[in-house]
Amino acid sequence: MHDVIDLPIERVNALSPYKVYINNNGSLGFETQYGSVYEVGFVEDYTFMDENAFQFFILESQGKHSVKDPLVRETIWVILETFFLENNPVILYICDMSDGKQAIRNRLFSMWYYEYEQRESFTFLSTKVEVESTDYNAALKVHKELIAELAKDIAENKIFKKSDAMKKKREAMPSFPGTRSSDYHCRVVCGACVRVCPNRCNEVVTVNDAKLIVHVDQSCNECGNCACHCVEPCQPYKDRITFFHNAEALADSTNDGFYITGTSCGYRFKGEEAVCDIDALPEELKGVVHAFCKEHVYYVS
Repeated sequence: MHDVIDLPIERVNALSPYKVYINNNGSLGFETQYGSVYEVGFVEDYTFMDENAFQFFILESQGKHSVKDPLVRETIWVILETFFLENNPVILYICDMSDGKQAIRNRLFSMWYYEYEQRESFTFLSTKVEVESTDYNAALKVHKELIAELAKDIAENKIFKKSDAMKKKREAMPSFPGTRSSDYHCRVVCGACVRVCPNRCNEVVTVNDAKLIVHVDQSCNECGNCACHCVEPCQPYKDRITFFHNAEALADSTNDGFYITGTSCGYRFKGEEAVCDIDALPEELKGVVHAFCKEHVYYVS
């Protein structure tokens, strides 16, 4: 667990109905008029964001039965207000489930929020997720104004923008949609498109001792991942010879490629479309089809 976030105790005690103190671990504590002792704190959380998100916890350290005490709620409010005043925009509240009472805690926290006079300044989301037959109750609280300021800073801050030199360099490069290859062969078969495809839609074949990429149409969702990682000006899912599972798939695509039915092969290649025996294919395409059938027989068997 990461270090607990420090809060200015003087600011908290200026408004809190209960006197709040700092524990040895950096969390905050307070004792109620009924003898209950609470520990409250904020811990950095990287589940959803890289920074500026925190888990919020409330613990009753004496193990006493909870008494309905509105001053506890008001003390928690003050602590939360102080947290947000320190420019912390997001908290994640996860209910303790060790005794099976997480749903009750979630309802209580939600009730506190809807009784809070300044609730319009926040976005509050509550949810329940079942994992391995256990219910996890959680709430997300976001300060609207701080998030808006953060978005404005990102939009205007030069740190988050390309310099003029970088813009000029980028403009001189081909854009992603216009980056195309008219050659079926890679200058260097690095295999990046094979490795980065989440659906295994690119395969390597060897034709006349030279390697090339064959794209597999059926499982491709055109995510563009292969194009992003290609070291050449190429979109492999569009520019490489493509294996189709039937004639309809070939007709539905603009890619050059082929499908196999028994000993026959339908194809589109360099402006020509036909159906013929595999051995009657154009010589360049015939080598690719034979290599694909031999090295990746599971696609065509």
